[in-house]
Parts: sequence; structure tokens; C-alpha cells
Amino acid sequence: MAEEKKAEPEKKVEQPKAEAKKAETKEKQVDANEEAHAVSTPNVSFKQSTEIASNIRGKKVEEAQKILQAAIDEKAPLAFTKYCKGLGHKPGMGPGRYAPKASKAMLVVLNSAAANAENKGMSNLVVSTITTSKVGGNRATRHGYDGKRARIEVRVKQQ
Repeated sequence: MAEEKKAEPEKKVEQPKAEAKKAETKEKQVDANEEAHAVSTPNVSFKQSTEIASNIRGKKVEEAQKILQAAIDEKAPLAFTKYCKGLGHKPGMGPGRYAPKASKAMLVVLNSAAANAENKGMSNLVVSTITTSKVGGNRATRHGYDGKRARIEVRVKQQ
């Protein structure tokens, strides 16, 4: 007496294939004016970071990395032109300094900017802009020493 209901077979719904795979296969087109940048505020001297920035501004990233690594290893000094009062001369140049701590901090920021550019698909990179500024703030210590801090910003673009 009970009516038997026929079980309808379940219909499988096919998921539409995403267009994302097609977008991933296309190569990224990079705008000529596009830049990649990185920012850091390490505990380094503002004066030294300013001088280091002037030494690598406008150079290719690979060349800038070699200059900074040579300064870290104390093989080649960096020329100091603005903050050089009382600074001794180095062989083959005028006033100069190695500044390994500030050079290491600058190298970290430069490598970060280069990695960001590679993520965007950029190659053949040049340091287009590199700026440093003093970082203020209330970092009061026992004797009121504010510490050495600089804000370093590096921008790289394709050549």
C-alpha cells in the first residue's frame, strides 16, 4: 500500500575550471616606471647611513651589493664627503670609513628591495632612490641618551 518512491540518482555538479591557471601562465608585464621598495629602521648612525647611501645611489643592485660587502669585510672603504670633519684619509681616496655595522644594515634593506622587485617580475635592477632620515621618539635611557637610529628606504627599478 505504501507507494515506493524511486530514488533519483544524485547529479554530480561539475565545478567550472578556474581562469586563474590561465592567468598564471601568462608572463607578467612590468611597467617601465614601476618600482619596488623596502624600509627599515635599524640602530645605526644616521650620518654613516647617509654617506653609504650617497656611495650606492644610482648604481646597479649587484654592484651596490659588492660595494657594501667589501665595506663589511673591511676590504674597501666608503668615501665620506659630508660628515667627514676630523676623519682620516684612506689609501687611494680622501676621507673615508668602512662602517661595517651601517653597511650591513643597508645591505639587508637593499636585498629586501631586490627580492620585492623579483617578486614583481622585474630584472636588471638599479637603485633609483635611497634615502635616510633621523628617527626621533622617546627612547629615554638612564642618562638621556637617545641612541643612534636611522630610517633607511631603498627603491629599485628596472634599467
